Amino acid sequence: MISPKKLVTLVMATFTTETASSFGFMIIRHPNSLCFNYDFIFQDEPETTFSQA
Repeated sequence: MISPKKLVTLVMATFTTETASSFGFMIIRHPNSLCFNYDFIFQDEPETTFSQA
């Protein structure tokens, strides 16, 4: 897990102030804007079979 200080540093180095502020306001206005389908994300991927050509 990344520490909060490192996360803030990463965000500051990656995004402009305007982008980070806009994202923060978007989350505040729409609390469900980051909904995830955890069943889909964490489902096991089916094993694939490699066929010889």
